[in-house]
Amino acid sequence: TLYEKGDLKIESNQAPWGETNGAVNDAVRVTYAGEVHLFTNGTVPTTDIMYFRLRDNLLVFPDPIARVHITRFSVGDQHMYEVYIATGDVDDASGVCVDGSEEFA
Repeated sequence: TLYEKGDLKIESNQAPWGETNGAVNDAVRVTYAGEVHLFTNGTVPTTDIMYFRLRDNLLVFPDPIARVHITRFSVGDQHMYEVYIATGDVDDASGVCVDGSEEFA
């Protein structure tokens, strides 16, 4: 879990990248008010998602106030995601992006 507060939860899944010892986010799941959006296999946020805003790949949430920018990079049939979370709403929130004390499983 990268960030969680109230009805908003942002998660990523890490997987090995090719033949390297590195790991990448190969999937991103955003849950808001019970609605789940899973981005995997190269998919990114599109205009059919209620909280998608004018810029490509940007989700904006009203409560908690947060902006989530999801970008995808592909090499052949492998996809990786970068997730940027912008919020000042960290009181009573949890996740790696809030306090840095959690580790990926």
